[in-house]
Amino acid sequence: MLGRSCRLADKKAQESRRRNYLEKTNKIIVIDNYENLAKAYASILQKSGYTADTAQTYKEAMEKTCTNHYALAILDAEIPDSTRILQKLAKSKTIKIVITDFPEETILKGADACLTKIVKPKDLLFLIEKMLKEKQTTNH
Repeated sequence: MLGRSCRLADKKAQESRRRNYLEKTNKIIVIDNYENLAKAYASILQKSGYTADTAQTYKEAMEKTCTNHYALAILDAEIPDSTRILQKLAKSKTIKIVITDFPEETILKGADACLTKIVKPKDLLFLIEKMLKEKQTTNH
């Protein structure tokens, strides 16, 4: 009987670790100075099973990234201080996807990937999944 309860406890511990891992790998921050657009992206992400937070300013983005672990950040290149945000995120292992009209310039500023405006939800979700899988592969 004792062996069975140990196995159950071990399974619960494994499930808890798995949930914590998924929470970390599924957590995304959307940084866009247009609140409605940030919320629209967050809604798309949440409907696809991701946990999504939003930020509209440099200060808000830094506060949230200091208190939360995000696997990925989606950033509008036109937000004031977008280059500073990219530099700060570069110090973490957060994947940085920038939405821009100028992809070549954005990659030079430190983005891991970019999408050109106007972003289609299916393109955004495809790129997120691709980037998270690549990160997972390189971490194992």
